[in-house]
Amino acid sequence: MVNVLGPGLILAIGFYSAFAQQSTTGEVITEAHSSSPAAASVSSSHPAPPQRETIVFGGLRLKNTIEFGTRWRDFDGNEDVYRSHVNLGNGVKLLSSSFELRAPESGGRLFDSVNLNLDHWGGDPYNTARLRVKKNLWYDFQYHYQKIDSFNSIPQFANPLFTEAVRRKIGARQASGTVLGQHSFDLSRRLQSARLDLFPHAPRLQVHLRYARNSISGPAFITVNMGGDEFLINRRVKNSTNDYAFGVDLSLWKVTIGFEQGFRRFKDDRGNTLPGTFSLGNSPDLLFDFQQIFLTAFRRFYFVRGSIPTTRLAVSSRRLRRLAFTARLYYSDADVDYAYARVFSGMVLNRETFLFASRGLGANRAKPRRPHLIADGTMRLRLGRRFAVSETFRGTHFVIAGATTFGEQFTNFDAPEEQVTVEQASFRREFLNAFMNRVQGDYALTDRLIVRAGYRFEHRRTFLQERDRQSIRSSIFGPEPPFDFEPRDEETTQNTHTLFAGLSYRWRRRLRLSFDYENGGHLTSFTRVEPRDYQRGRMRIQFRPSDRWSFTASGTISDQTRPNRTRQGLDLMLRNQNRYRSGSISISWFPQRRAALDVDYTRSHITATIHTLDRDLGNAPRPVLVYREDSHVVRAGVNVILYKNLRTDFGYRLVNTSGSFPINFHRPYARLSLPVHRTMTLNIDYQHYGYNERGRSIQDYRANLLTTSLRLSF
Repeated sequence: MVNVLGPGLILAIGFYSAFAQQSTTGEVITEAHSSSPAAASVSSSHPAPPQRETIVFGGLRLKNTIEFGTRWRDFDGNEDVYRSHVNLGNGVKLLSSSFELRAPESGGRLFDSVNLNLDHWGGDPYNTARLRVKKNLWYDFQYHYQKIDSFNSIPQFANPLFTEAVRRKIGARQASGTVLGQHSFDLSRRLQSARLDLFPHAPRLQVHLRYARNSISGPAFITVNMGGDEFLINRRVKNSTNDYAFGVDLSLWKVTIGFEQGFRRFKDDRGNTLPGTFSLGNSPDLLFDFQQIFLTAFRRFYFVRGSIPTTRLAVSSRRLRRLAFTARLYYSDADVDYAYARVFSGMVLNRETFLFASRGLGANRAKPRRPHLIADGTMRLRLGRRFAVSETFRGTHFVIAGATTFGEQFTNFDAPEEQVTVEQASFRREFLNAFMNRVQGDYALTDRLIVRAGYRFEHRRTFLQERDRQSIRSSIFGPEPPFDFEPRDEETTQNTHTLFAGLSYRWRRRLRLSFDYENGGHLTSFTRVEPRDYQRGRMRIQFRPSDRWSFTASGTISDQTRPNRTRQGLDLMLRNQNRYRSGSISISWFPQRRAALDVDYTRSHITATIHTLDRDLGNAPRPVLVYREDSHVVRAGVNVILYKNLRTDFGYRLVNTSGSFPINFHRPYARLSLPVHRTMTLNIDYQHYGYNERGRSIQDYRANLLTTSLRLSF
């Protein structure tokens, strides 16, 4: 219903807008407005921009602005990589539209104001629509719609065939559509949300109703391991989530209490098929030097259904002199029903029996539950005029518990008359208890200088319990005795301690300086991964010597270490490290009222060292992986009003990196805005995108985009 209601309401308002504008009884009132969003980058004291007319019809004031045009594209290179990065195409575009209908002095009967905004319609990958209808003191209704087209097909990502394509020196244009990204997708996401607030300005009681929908659909590519080789598989994605909620906000004395009861329904359907009727996989070599692995058919389907009731409770202080606090409680209990089916034919290796299978049929069913409780809060207490103490805490508890059954029947390739059945039943339960407490003190040494220091403690306790039983039955040899895997009962407790300090200095409006430093640990994973030890320092300076100049500089230093203590005595050797250094400077210059200049430069360096173990070789250490990157990012932009309201914007953006993955990315741009009438502006926009991977050209592209548009205001 909401899918039809939203666009229908938008069309209805659009027809009413057109009718009101064409009425001969309408009175015209002229108002000033900005002809371009870029005008904000120049001083607000510029000469008056073009005028916008307000049409008065039936006692309501109507304003409307629309910008539409055409984009041309000149392109050469890898279309797949360009669509993954930019994805802007040709055609007629509705760049923006703004509609406002307002009753003077909030005197409307049904509504006091209606606002409708549309952006980037006509084939662009990101479309939005926003509708707001208000009646002061009674209701406030908001509806948002977004359509996001996500395309990602990077040939290099997780693709063992990419190296061969580079060796053969396949051109970027020829590689587009032929050297496929084996983990790619072309998905369309639609986001809708509607919220109705009743009595939005009432001092004691406010009520709201909320609905949201998130749906994703489209094709994708993945790989599947069938025992001995990986195969490229088509995937069809179709999932959706619907959220419903009712809430109230109650203000009593010095406290505001908020309560919301929500409910979520979700589903996830995915179908996987083999492209074509025959595949040798990513490795056409013989397995064990004597057997060729291949597929002639493959189908796999997932069906997930679930519901999550949610409860939220919040309490916050109101207008207390020295104390401010907020406390929140969140509880949910997810119930999921999971079903899976798979059928294949060809020649694959069954991992449970180590037999070669020519065809097979499998099914899986699970029904887990996950109760989840979160409690957090903040408090800030002022002790005198110069000293303040703040406390932040967060506690989390959740449990995942459920049983699953899996069964597969396959035909033995070496004995086609034998049918082998593998059945497995599993029970899994894991829970997490986590707590974080952060205390910080702020002291004003002077009216300009403030110092702060604090301490953060994190605690995490996890428990994992697994029980697995497997049985194998042959149509010729009969059943084997059931086999119980070794039970897993693992418990892990982790604690981290972090100290941090900083200062802030402010001298009038001209100088602001801040510095922060942290040293300690951080818990980021549920499983048995060691806490991350890190130290980080950040500095930021803002200096404005005059109204025409502004300087900003910042720097970040970060060192992170995650030890891998899975093997005694290899603590130091298996220590993963990440070093990050970054510095940036920004300069803004306003030489006069009609011009502005902005220049930014960022320099960063990353070094990551990763150690892994090979389970197939008895947890022997694998070769060390090292990633290095040195990057330079430059941006310069100029905004000038040449004559009256003739405005031009032009600039250049450059990204240059060296190290493990060297690239160059160039993006010059220019825009010209020419007012031809008090209600009409002509815009010409040019953008260039140039992407180059040094030493390899298979993923390069070059694109020139020219957009001409007309902006009407009436």
